[in-house]
Amino acid sequence: MESLKSHTAHRPWALPKSPWSYYQEWNDVVFLHYIVNEDLLRTLVPNQLELDKFDGNCWVSVVAFNMEEIHPRLLPSVDTVSNFHELNIRTYVKSNTKPGVYFLNIEASKALSCVLAQTISKLPYQFAEIQRKGYCFESRNTNANNFFSVAYTIGKIIPQKNKLESWLTERYALFQNYKKDIYGFEIHHKAWELHEITLKRLIIDYPKFNSIFLNPPDAMHYAKGVAVLSWRKTKEIYF
Repeated sequence: MESLKSHTAHRPWALPKSPWSYYQEWNDVVFLHYIVNEDLLRTLVPNQLELDKFDGNCWVSVVAFNMEEIHPRLLPSVDTVSNFHELNIRTYVKSNTKPGVYFLNIEASKALSCVLAQTISKLPYQFAEIQRKGYCFESRNTNANNFFSVAYTIGKIIPQKNKLESWLTERYALFQNYKKDIYGFEIHHKAWELHEITLKRLIIDYPKFNSIFLNPPDAMHYAKGVAVLSWRKTKEIYF
């Protein structure tokens, strides 16, 4: 963990001074990125959060990955709750000028993990039946009538991320609403090493968000993964 904390040159701000609270790994990651209409996105994000833009465009990303080894600082991981598949839909925001991500939707493959995450972090986890085999990832949330399926091949490493690739992936804060408040979460990991990716199949059927996914992704990547430290949530204050 101390070695991970020493890799900070890529970060936009210093690490928190308080001890980290949770360790986790985000592995075998598929990123699918979409340019989205600003007016539509504004209806989906709390007004306290500013929509972050790149060259005037707002973006939404679908991120499918394996969450592994998640555990509190002083406790070991437990397979029954620490390892699961996750699928989230996120967008890019600022809170008091600090850039981060905001979850429009977040699903995981273990019901107990969802309950624990909701209880501890207040993040809006939902249970979904998720299967992953080889280079295929498929998720079905029957309660929300959500369905996602992707098949892909992995290409060569991107030797140096361009500005957009860095903007989309190098995010070190999460902001999320709970009841009437916005909470911020600090996170830390090494810089992402991205690969090119080619899609063989992609189906995204989320009734709430289908207008976002009418066209193929505007950008997409694959990453083997990163080890992550995260800190406890803190209430965002606005003046």
